[in-house]
Amino acid sequence: VPSGIPKITTHPHRNVVEKDQNTIMVCSASGNPEPHITWFKDSIPVDLTDPRLTLLESGTLHIRESNTSDEGLYECMAENELGSAYSYPGQLTVYVRGEGI
Repeated sequence: VPSGIPKITTHPHRNVVEKDQNTIMVCSASGNPEPHITWFKDSIPVDLTDPRLTLLESGTLHIRESNTSDEGLYECMAENELGSAYSYPGQLTVYVRGEGI
């Protein structure tokens, strides 16, 4: 594998967060040139126009004020002109205090 092709170095992991709390889904990748990270939730690209969602420079997805609509399987894709790589999925569960998981 040529050294420049993207490689996921940190995959998202299972995450449980209380509703209305902030959380992150971690993803990082290596490659040359530096790969661009795209996030998917349940196989659909994450809508970064949502002001609660921020893609950090590191590739991590920051979710403010989590709600149950944020639940799902998250995966990231690292892409540069040499190719792309997909992460393993990580499940995000949002719970409401007092209702259990």
